Amino acid sequence: MAALPSTPLPAAPSTSAAPAGIPAAPSDGARPVEASAAPSPDAPVVDDALGEDVVAVVNGQVLRRDQLQVMVQVDGVMAALLGTPAETVQSRWLDRLIHGELVAQAAAAVGFRLPADDAEARLTSLLAQRGLEHQALSDALADVGVTWDAFLAYFQRLLLTDAFAREQAAALGIPVGDYLANLRQQARVSYGPIATALLNGQMDLAPTSAPGDEMDPAEATADDVPVDQATAATPATPEAATDVNTLADAPSPSSDAPAESAGEALVKEPRGTAVGQYAPSFSLPLLGAEADTLLSLDDNFSGQPLLLSFWTTWCPYCRRQTPVLVEAYGRYAAAGIQFVGINVGEDPALVARYVEEANMPYPVLLDRQQQVAHAYGVRGFPTTYFLDTQGRIVARHIGVLSPELLERYLQPLLPTE
Repeated sequence: MAALPSTPLPAAPSTSAAPAGIPAAPSDGARPVEASAAPSPDAPVVDDALGEDVVAVVNGQVLRRDQLQVMVQVDGVMAALLGTPAETVQSRWLDRLIHGELVAQAAAAVGFRLPADDAEARLTSLLAQRGLEHQALSDALADVGVTWDAFLAYFQRLLLTDAFAREQAAALGIPVGDYLANLRQQARVSYGPIATALLNGQMDLAPTSAPGDEMDPAEATADDVPVDQATAATPATPEAATDVNTLADAPSPSSDAPAESAGEALVKEPRGTAVGQYAPSFSLPLLGAEADTLLSLDDNFSGQPLLLSFWTTWCPYCRRQTPVLVEAYGRYAAAGIQFVGINVGEDPALVARYVEEANMPYPVLLDRQQQVAHAYGVRGFPTTYFLDTQGRIVARHIGVLSPELLERYLQPLLPTE
């Protein structure tokens, strides 16, 4: 397996608040392990029939709704008991779950363990510091539908991932946030129905809500998603990370900006990923063309509405979305809407085989170094942007698109008489 980078990647700052005020586990100064969260390129693609309770698929490991719900409810209970702030940003709950899984995978790869009685001792100490008894915590958890066993499993995992992340970051000489960013950069993350609902405004996970009060994404319809609001929300720009216990919004590794195209000078306003901004410029190789054939956002796709789909062959939800895009392209291309697929980080031969099998008729560009994906804030797949004729972002959708929802995004892009 590939080793983690020995030097920190450039990263934007991040923030998170510890849900339970758990003291950091001491580091023993161990050397960094040669463990990557990413599976081998030959790892099998997870089957599409994953169910509606999937939050995300992380390096082939399925994370489900009950895991996220326990985390959210425990966060709320511990915050109330210990007097610490509870997380309220939906995307950070999701990131905490994903980052926790990535660290757990890296720890398991090298057999990292904590003493069996460590969790109980840490919990007893934590409660005693606040003058609390186990029964008070147990009762509060029961009120929100979390069993004691489920809480202990969550707490033990939190301690383990916290200790391992801190140890590895210290051994590498980098902040914990950069260590998490390194793992995330190497990871294969597909967004399932629960993540899609959270990130696109269809679900509200409140730590004080009773289990089942939040919207079920399986019951959500296209009308539940305002195309010009929640679905188009741009990622927040967080502040500096303060505690690994949340394993929350780790900074995305930044990279050198894509080369400026000839049309860049035409855009005077700042580019970005917020609705109404000009989309970040890029030039990428075209799949199946000569090696030096590059297509540019400004030079090749200006003057027409554009759908940009960031995808991979290993993402089960990208595969589920492919026929939806292919069918829609057959109807909307004649109306002047251009579709462009941007494959992220994969070998061209592998991509070409999939494109041929799926009969994808629109151009596919290769973002092998993932620079464009980073510029567009892509942290999981599929992620889709919709641009108007001037190259301004109209909307963004994270996760798989249904035919009905895709129609709602595309209709406003049609030229008016």
